[in-house]
Amino acid sequence: WINLLFVGAVIAWLCDRRSLAGILIGLVCLMKPQFGLFLVWGLFRREWRFAIALALTGLAGLLLSIALYGFENHLAYLQVLSYLSQHGEAFWPNQSVNGLMHRLVTEGPHDFHAESFPAANVIVTLTTMVTSAALMALALFFRRGEGENARLADFLLAGVVFTAASPIAWEHHYGILAPAFVALALMFASTPAYRAHIPVIAGFAVAFFFASSYLPYFRYVPSLFSPVQSYLFFAALGILAMLRFQAVHSASQEQAASPWRTHAQTVVSLVRRGVTRVTRWVSADRSN
Repeated sequence: WINLLFVGAVIAWLCDRRSLAGILIGLVCLMKPQFGLFLVWGLFRREWRFAIALALTGLAGLLLSIALYGFENHLAYLQVLSYLSQHGEAFWPNQSVNGLMHRLVTEGPHDFHAESFPAANVIVTLTTMVTSAALMALALFFRRGEGENARLADFLLAGVVFTAASPIAWEHHYGILAPAFVALALMFASTPAYRAHIPVIAGFAVAFFFASSYLPYFRYVPSLFSPVQSYLFFAALGILAMLRFQAVHSASQEQAASPWRTHAQTVVSLVRRGVTRVTRWVSADRSN
C-alpha cells in the first residue's frame, strides 16, 4: 500500500494536483511515520497546497486512531520508536547506515530475533545520527532548480532520503525507488547529453541491478566484508546522487516541451479506462 500510494502521489504531483499528492502522502504517514518529514519539506518548498493537505490528512488519521485505540497506546508507540532508534537492527535486510554499522562493528551472527534487538552501541548510534542528519539536510535545505524535471527529482529525492535516513529500513521499504528509476530513465532518454555519457548510464544500470535483485548469499560473508550486504542501500545512494543532479538542473537545460505532464495524464487516463472496464465486467457478471 505504501508503494502504491507513493506512486499515486508522484503521478498527482506531475499532474499539478498538489492537494491530492498531499493527501496520498498523508495516508502514507499513517503507516510510515518518517514520511511526516514531507510536511517540513513542503513548507520549506512553499508548496502550501501539498503541505496543508498532508497535515489535514495526517491529523484526521491520528484523531481517528486515538479514538479507536486510545491515547496511551500512541504514547507507548513513541517509546517504541525511541527504543528502535537507539538500538536499530543488525539483521542484513536492514538496508540503512544503522544496519551497515551494526554488522561492521558488532559481533555476529547478525540474525533476526523477534524477542530482542542489538545492544546499543555508541559508534553505531553516532554514525546513524550524523548520516541521517546529513541526508535530511540534503532533502530539506539544498535549493532545487526550476522546471518540471527539477521539481519531480526533488520530490522523489525527498521520498528516498526519508526512507534511507531511517535507522531501520527493510528491503521492501525501498519499493519507492520504482518511480525514481522510471523518472531517471525518461530524463536520461530525453536528454541528448546523457545518451553518450557512459559512466552515468553504467551507474544507473548497476544501481538498478542491485535494487531489483535479491542476493541472500551475501549474508554469509565475513564481518570485514559485511558492507556488501548493504547493496540495496548503496544503490539507493546512487539514485540519490542522480536525483540530486537532476534537482539542481535549470529549466533551460530541459527540453522546451517537457513530456512529464503528458505522461502522467496518460497514466491517469489508462487507470480510469481500466477501472471503467472492470466495473462494467462486474456489473455484467452480476446481471447474468
